[in-house]
Amino acid sequence: MLAIALVLRLFVAGWLYGQPLYVFDENDYNQIALNLLRHGQFALEPGHLTSIRPPIYPALVAGVYAIAGEQNFTAVRVLQALLGTATVAVLYALARNMYGQRVGLIAAAIYACYPSLVATCGLLLTETLFTFLLCTACLLMQQFLVRGKFWLLPALGVALGVGALTRSVLWLFPPVLLVFLLVCDPAPRWRMRLLHAAVAIGTMIAVISPWAIRNTRLHHTFTAVDVMGGRNFMMGNYEYTPLDRPWDAISMSGEQSWIAVLKRNSPQESSELTQGQLDKRAMKAAVKYVVAHPGQTAQRDVAKFFHFWQLEREIVAGLWWGYWNQVPTLVVLAMAVAIVGMYVTVMLSGVMGAAVAPASSWRMQAFLILLIAFVCGIHTLVFGHSRYHLPLMPLIGVFAAVAWTSPVKVLAQWRRPALWLAGGFCVLLTASWCRELVIEFGRF
Repeated sequence: MLAIALVLRLFVAGWLYGQPLYVFDENDYNQIALNLLRHGQFALEPGHLTSIRPPIYPALVAGVYAIAGEQNFTAVRVLQALLGTATVAVLYALARNMYGQRVGLIAAAIYACYPSLVATCGLLLTETLFTFLLCTACLLMQQFLVRGKFWLLPALGVALGVGALTRSVLWLFPPVLLVFLLVCDPAPRWRMRLLHAAVAIGTMIAVISPWAIRNTRLHHTFTAVDVMGGRNFMMGNYEYTPLDRPWDAISMSGEQSWIAVLKRNSPQESSELTQGQLDKRAMKAAVKYVVAHPGQTAQRDVAKFFHFWQLEREIVAGLWWGYWNQVPTLVVLAMAVAIVGMYVTVMLSGVMGAAVAPASSWRMQAFLILLIAFVCGIHTLVFGHSRYHLPLMPLIGVFAAVAWTSPVKVLAQWRRPALWLAGGFCVLLTASWCRELVIEFGRF
């Protein structure tokens, strides 16, 4: 599985040799990395410091540029191929420790060959690094729950802290982690459970703090990781947020853009605000709108939830538009079938596998489900773009591997309420995908 994962990802890196950056976020990461290397500034333009992106990934890209040369995208892609391969090993260990070697091998195979995650190793985006950190944090948690070694807690805090500095969604995770450790920590005494939680969360906060202090001084308001949270939340929760494709509010322009609405509401103040203060103002405006329109917000959140889990179309769309070399139409269609087919299969079998997974690993099962639900919940409240479910697919793949190793056992438990709930959720997901195919047939 390690060899297959490495070969597939190196193939992508080679295939993209000499290709420019097409995705908007890629260009941001590249520009920040260049300014870090040339001027020692975390900025899109020299002299204009920013917190528009979390710091770890641009710093990693800048480190690659320092060794391999500026804008050496191939070197970054090769490093990501190695990270993706390392994730296979981490995921194998996690699934094996939870359910046995056979499940571990299948979970590793799912990630090694998962088309969308193979493809993203060729993009200058945070998916590959964040997936590695997320799976590493899960493995550390699993080892702590089984072995109880104290040193695993600060290691867990470091993994979660670096993960939060890669994608800011994780910096809000400490309250959830606190509740989980208080309830599920195998330590018999509450004081020990509280100490364990304090060590893990304290380490995570210590990792994030230097960057948070820098941001807060720069923007004159508390800014933990980046200045995207408030504006993203507003784009998903204001008067012009579309019900279908709610994440596409980012493309709203003119008087319907989020910044135009914000400036109309407070024209004098908005022009004088720092990035962080503007983000806070956007958050307040969005919260005010949500409180004033609870019914519409609930309807939008349902839509955003299903958009978060919608079919994986981004890579196929890029190929269709002529990105990343010209590819024959039949090849694009074959890749579309492979990408969508793999996603649907893993997602549905993962839901069913979670319902029948052996109770011997219930604590770790609860942690995986809690982590998946947390990331999904945050994006459901914001604008629910499907790209952000990709790092969760290896964890869902662990449950899919459980279902694949014992399909007879799955069917034998047909009387269990949990299985019926899982089946009902699968029906809802399938219905949402069918609706997506009908509503957006032209785009397909």
